[in-house]
Amino acid sequence: MDDFTAKQKQAYLDNSGNHCPKCNGSDLHCANLETDGTQAWRNITCEDCNEEFTDIYKLVDVERYGI
Repeated sequence: MDDFTAKQKQAYLDNSGNHCPKCNGSDLHCANLETDGTQAWRNITCEDCNEEFTDIYKLVDVERYGI
């Protein structure tokens, strides 16, 4: 399986992950968010082209809520 090109990855990130990095389709099915304590990820399937990929998340900030 080939990885996405740097250009495809950057376009996906620039678009906030709203479109498939392979076909640019917007019908994305997202699995539940998983974590191992140091990172989080979510498996994504594009319903337009059947591409499967994983979004990887990192902690960037913290805020209080409910105040």
